[in-house]
Amino acid sequence: MVRSYLASRDIRVAASSSRMEALYSLTEVLATKNDNKQICSTIVNKVAKITGLSRCSLLLFDDKRELKPVASNFKGAVDGLGKLSKDCLEALAAVTSLGGPVILRQTGDNPPELGTFLEEYESPSLLLVPLISGDKDLGFLLL
Repeated sequence: MVRSYLASRDIRVAASSSRMEALYSLTEVLATKNDNKQICSTIVNKVAKITGLSRCSLLLFDDKRELKPVASNFKGAVDGLGKLSKDCLEALAAVTSLGGPVILRQTGDNPPELGTFLEEYESPSLLLVPLISGDKDLGFLLL
């Protein structure tokens, strides 16, 4: 009885161990790298690995409070996101200001700008995760 309990526990620990290893390496990079592009690239790659999702993109607010795509683990996504209309980026910024994760679906009652965005991103649904420090919106991750 004790052996079977420990064996099942070891399986759970092994699965969470790989996620913890990814988080640890992410904090290691954040602590040692000075190159923002490298940091942002590492963030999207590690978040994709931790979540098990194939796509992760990072958009951050610049000094003018405009969203700018800075990194993605999906080829061509940064360029594609950079070509989004100002209306679409403003709609995404408004969703970010809600302060919590939001699921966007093509079948949902989205503003037209977000419906177009989902089509251009070639995804039927997205998870938008705001990045917040204190009371300041930094941007968001798209998963």
